Amino acid sequence: MKKFTSIAVLCLIALALISCGTTAKATSEPAAAAADTTPTATAQAAANPAVPQTVIIDYKNKAFGAPMPEWFMDALQDDYDSFKEKFNCKDATIFKIEGKGANLELVQSWLQNAEFNYQIASSLQTIVEQRFSGVLSNKEKTQKAIYASSTKAKFSGFQKKTDFWAQQRIIDNTKNTVTDEYNVVQFYTIDKELYQKLLSSYLDTIIKDLDSADQKKAEEMADNLAKELSTTDLSSTVSK
Repeated sequence: MKKFTSIAVLCLIALALISCGTTAKATSEPAAAAADTTPTATAQAAANPAVPQTVIIDYKNKAFGAPMPEWFMDALQDDYDSFKEKFNCKDATIFKIEGKGANLELVQSWLQNAEFNYQIASSLQTIVEQRFSGVLSNKEKTQKAIYASSTKAKFSGFQKKTDFWAQQRIIDNTKNTVTDEYNVVQFYTIDKELYQKLLSSYLDTIIKDLDSADQKKAEEMADNLAKELSTTDLSSTVSK
């Protein structure tokens, strides 16, 4: 009887060890487990495991059988040629505002509540500051003037053209992690001639607050700068 009991106990111990070993393996390989549902990502990750792999697993209108739009993929890389052809706005300037996060509705809310006018002015502020830097003599005062003007600038001619979202899965085998996030993007357009007028007004506001010597230099640049910027597509990222 004692011999039978000892054998039974040994069997139970062996089963427990096997069970523990199986559980440890499952929890220590989350990236591999998640990658099994994305064959393309698995192949890419195997080819170069040191580089995180990104796979689109869902997107707007996918449930209705629509393919992933080429114009959207291009626009994510700031290439708007296919976008302008798709939406017949070749003579327009594009403003792209983008947000990322784990919750789709929350990211959409960020963009809806974003200070749209500020996002445009903030993007322009950096560009104008770079152009004036090294040309005007009083850089500190110039930077203050640009910042002050950006808070008061009005760009009311932009119109929302469309929006899109995609859910991405990022597989990082070096960290053994899998992360899903939504990328929500809104696209606005504006007529180039109208935009150039708004930019000229924006630059005039900056120039009037400069020293006389800097005013003259800035005035010489203003017309060409406004014309150039009116054809420059902008992008901004909104975060919580």
